[in-house]
Amino acid sequence: YTVNNSAISNSKVSDFLKSKELFFNRYVARTHHSDDTASMLIGRLLDQVVQDGSLVKFRRQYHVKVTKTGDPKLYAKMQKIVATEPERIVTQETYSKIINMGDRITRSPFYKWYKKNKAQFQVPLHRSTSSWFKTATELTKIQPFDVCGLIDMLTIKGDTAYVDDLKTTKTSSMRTAQSWFWKCQDMGYFRQMGLYRWLVQQAHPEVKNFICRHVVISNEKADIHPIKLFLIPQSLLDQGLKEFFEVATQIAIEERFIDELPDWDSIEKLPEAIASASTGPVELDGEELEETS
Repeated sequence: YTVNNSAISNSKVSDFLKSKELFFNRYVARTHHSDDTASMLIGRLLDQVVQDGSLVKFRRQYHVKVTKTGDPKLYAKMQKIVATEPERIVTQETYSKIINMGDRITRSPFYKWYKKNKAQFQVPLHRSTSSWFKTATELTKIQPFDVCGLIDMLTIKGDTAYVDDLKTTKTSSMRTAQSWFWKCQDMGYFRQMGLYRWLVQQAHPEVKNFICRHVVISNEKADIHPIKLFLIPQSLLDQGLKEFFEVATQIAIEERFIDELPDWDSIEKLPEAIASASTGPVELDGEELEETS
């Protein structure tokens, strides 16, 4: 969870898939440092509010950015905070979003379930892949490496683990189960949750059943932020975990970290039709694409 952590996470896998050179510069040479995007900042602050269970701590720790001409005294106070903890000063838009989104989540019936069942929040898990390679016979020649993940909400009841991840997104991406499926495919969320399930399995061998869910809230400007809950099928998690370990293995054995520049022999043909998030099965190059729910 820091630059010194050499374990492979889903975020690192995503960066590697974007660009081998980006991965090298960010995690090996450590010459590339990326600042939080607005969405990343909102997600991180909202995670903290959800963990706290109220907005009290957020209101006390964070302040809205002000101008010198607008309020000179408050501006002077803000400058002292900026000098030591600049992350505590946020825009009015970000502050309002966290207040509205945090209030909506903590008032929801599903959230009360976490308190009732003694859920853990922001659970870091870090494991060696040695047990994976014992079962993945085609990879037995690979030296095991470490993988890690940070689970937003983990609830264990008897032999069942509930692994939940909080996501913020555009309203259109969460409109239906189908639209959220495609968002997850694009962002690698099934790969991420597959890894989380595996990490929990390693940490809690007594667990036999896994229920993996996404808690999704709109992060758009509207005062009302819709929330939807999605259950992830085990088959998608199996596929996601397999993909994670395939790419993580590539990272572990990679030596050059150089992106291949394309030539015309590598051109990709677009499909004749594309699946719609709002319709049922469609044809894709003559094959029926099943509706996902």
